[in-house]
Amino acid sequence: MLQRGRGQGAYRAMTDPEAPALIYACLARDHRYMTTIDEREIYLARLVRDLRLPLDPVADCGSDLAAQVLRLLGDADADAVSGESEAEDADEVVKRIQMKRERPYRDTPHDELFALLRAPAAPGTANDAKRPVLFELARRDPDPALLDLAEELVHGDPPRPMSGLPRAVRLLGAAALDHARRWVVDMDHHPLAFIGTSVLSHHGDETDLPVLLARFDQRVRRHDWCGLSVFTDAFARIGLPAAAVGDRRVSWLWRNSPHSSERIDYLKAIVALNPYDSGWFLGDALLDCESQVRLHGVEHAPLTKRNRVLIGRLSTDPLESEELRAAAVARLGSAPPG
Repeated sequence: MLQRGRGQGAYRAMTDPEAPALIYACLARDHRYMTTIDEREIYLARLVRDLRLPLDPVADCGSDLAAQVLRLLGDADADAVSGESEAEDADEVVKRIQMKRERPYRDTPHDELFALLRAPAAPGTANDAKRPVLFELARRDPDPALLDLAEELVHGDPPRPMSGLPRAVRLLGAAALDHARRWVVDMDHHPLAFIGTSVLSHHGDETDLPVLLARFDQRVRRHDWCGLSVFTDAFARIGLPAAAVGDRRVSWLWRNSPHSSERIDYLKAIVALNPYDSGWFLGDALLDCESQVRLHGVEHAPLTKRNRVLIGRLSTDPLESEELRAAAVARLGSAPPG
């Protein structure tokens, strides 16, 4: 649990005599699934501080993570340190990159863009010339006519969608559902199955649950952790029909996925699918490694005696962001005594 940055792991560490060795091991070897967005710095810094662990072994770990923890502990008495992830939504990254590109088809009429997509690719170009056309279409009002061309807009061996096609199709929203349902019939081989799954996740209904569950289970078996929040969001959106099968899977992800930056999405899905039994997870969130998870826990965890104590500590913890400390103060200040 310490490796995954779970709140329950931090809570148990406070009374576990083996905790120091385990914490140093987590500092020596970075267990984050994606080191650029999964948070551990504040989580481990708080454990080192609260357990009063010697700092020399931290320095001896020699990892970048250990250096970040030492830096946080050194800054804790100065300005509050924010643990917010710098991860950007993938679509926003695409937009930002596209803003820097030239737009050769900016002034090209809509019909001409589709004519370019329908035209056979020149020998040896592998449809590369069609990519900027797709990026241009992704900036304009969605046109369902793209769906009838989508299966031709693939390349490579094995075939895969051309850059720009996934976003252009997603922008069509529910209008792409019929095509998406055909694409996911052969999930392992159809080149647009991934796009189809994304469309079903965002716009499908309870009839699409079997496909979504099968795709989710397939990804988990492959330990393909990145992007599973698309499925958990879908389970939560579909609601009651997904509760019986989705809640168990999302709860398993909360406990086992090493990709902690998506844990806030898992938590929200758990609350949506099973609000009456979500109190334990919200309490666990209070000591989680992810700042947004801790904030959600502060705002929504049941105010048990244990949780009141933890929220009170967070309200004055210099390692935390000003936003989280203020939320903790507000939560305890507005709550009835008890």
